[in-house]
Amino acid sequence: MKKSSLLLLLVAGLCACESSEKGRDKHSHVQSIGQPSEVVLILDNAVLNSDLKDSLEDMLTVNVPGLNQGEDFFRMSRIPTSMDKGEFKRMHSRVLVKVDNTVKQPTVGIATDIMAAPQVQVQISTPNVNALRGYVSSHGDYIRQLVLDNQLSIQASFLAKHHSAELYKDLKEVLGYTVEAPEEIKFTKKGKDFVWGSSRTAEKQLNMVFYTRPYFGPNIADVRELVMLRDSVMMENIPGSQPDQWMETVWEGENPVVTAKERELDGRMITEMRGLWQMRNGAMGGPFVSICFVDSAAQKLVVGEGFVFSPSTSKRDLVRRLEASLRTLKKHKKSN
Repeated sequence: MKKSSLLLLLVAGLCACESSEKGRDKHSHVQSIGQPSEVVLILDNAVLNSDLKDSLEDMLTVNVPGLNQGEDFFRMSRIPTSMDKGEFKRMHSRVLVKVDNTVKQPTVGIATDIMAAPQVQVQISTPNVNALRGYVSSHGDYIRQLVLDNQLSIQASFLAKHHSAELYKDLKEVLGYTVEAPEEIKFTKKGKDFVWGSSRTAEKQLNMVFYTRPYFGPNIADVRELVMLRDSVMMENIPGSQPDQWMETVWEGENPVVTAKERELDGRMITEMRGLWQMRNGAMGGPFVSICFVDSAAQKLVVGEGFVFSPSTSKRDLVRRLEASLRTLKKHKKSN
């Protein structure tokens, strides 16, 4: 079993959201706890006493894609159902796995704010351990994404109340969009159909870039085309200290070091891309995550990106803060 932290810390960025919605249950006033990216895995005895206990842990702790160093997908604690009480009930992210002979095949259910708020609980029910074995192998990505999407939604709700006023204002002015970015992003640069915001910190530096281009119908799932567009925009707008330096995507031969997928996010189809950036002829570099989608009314391709420079620290949670922020990107509605 991998070493798992049982430290339960209150995290403002994840857990400081107050809810005033009607219809919540009697536990809604209890605030959830847990570190960013933390998950508690709860197993019943049948699963805990099988070899699948380690497979389930491995499913939640695979390496995060798009980073320049190995980091677990989640911080994970594994407990038996007998220990599922007290502070574990208040964890913001819970994955329950149990054998239930009343179900005919493995199923996944998801619920929010059951015992605390904000909270997500994913429950995997399986008729027997053998059925679970194949399900874990084929649905690992789906289960991880379920948990991550809800963690990012929690962070995005926090940003709604605590975000960078500078980047919000400049993005609305230049592109007609708004975004709720981390508060420490206070420095901005505006260009033609382009906005860059940065925290300008020596460590844990957060950056966000937004740009639009006319859209005439190319395939937004063409990763190579998107990377070439990215590199041309960065070359023009994010230079280094020397004339031969500018930001670019890391390539290996003829192929960019990126992963990409099309998915639906908040009712619109996007292409999500992750990869590594570097300063050409320089020493800087790190991970980035981006989304792009088509604004069909304006006939524009809209791109939002977050990138991190933090050579001495882990980067998973920094990238996820920016990824949560990208989910708040929306067109500004002009008041009448």
